Amino acid sequence: MLPFDLRVTGYSAEDVTAYLAALTPDASFLYRGRVAAMDTIFPIAFALWIASLGFNGWRIARIGAVLALVYGGVDLLENATVARLLTTPMLVDPGLAARASLLTISKFAVLVVAAGFVLLGRRRT
Repeated sequence: MLPFDLRVTGYSAEDVTAYLAALTPDASFLYRGRVAAMDTIFPIAFALWIASLGFNGWRIARIGAVLALVYGGVDLLENATVARLLTTPMLVDPGLAARASLLTISKFAVLVVAAGFVLLGRRRT
């Protein structure tokens, strides 16, 4: 099963329940430990890298740079929401699952737009 972070089209509360039920205690511990740490570092570094490319371009690239920072914030908010889902694997809150799913979809949408703006603005320099 794909982790929540990689489900571009989102997921339902039922998907969350099935995924959490399939996690072994060791996998859950790993997910909340090392994976969570890496999933905090990666979006920050990735957002800053894309933003640094954008701030060196034309205005449209700078818009992409700002959106890249928004992507980083949305990704971190998504991670915090998913972490809340992991705390009660047997009692998945459908509203919380819906928010996490919306954040996942939003993260990818903002990232695509940000990267597009940065690439358009960089081609002109």
